Amino acid sequence: MLENTAMNLSNYKLDYLRGKYRISQRAYNACKANGLTDLECLINYYLKNKDFTNLKNCGIMSDFELKRLCEKFILGK
Repeated sequence: MLENTAMNLSNYKLDYLRGKYRISQRAYNACKANGLTDLECLINYYLKNKDFTNLKNCGIMSDFELKRLCEKFILGK
């Protein structure tokens, strides 16, 4: 969906996001368990579903955290 971005979002792997953007262990585990392995997957999932609450083990706080991360890259904040 975001193919025309200047950066390759698939290069931002989940482990990198966890360290650089300090996503919580719970959000990290929810992403990993549901096959969201990089920023491109996260953003595409977010754009399609509008949130992460239907992921197994992803509660309100993890949803907020992951939405905020996606919006940071989508909006360029």
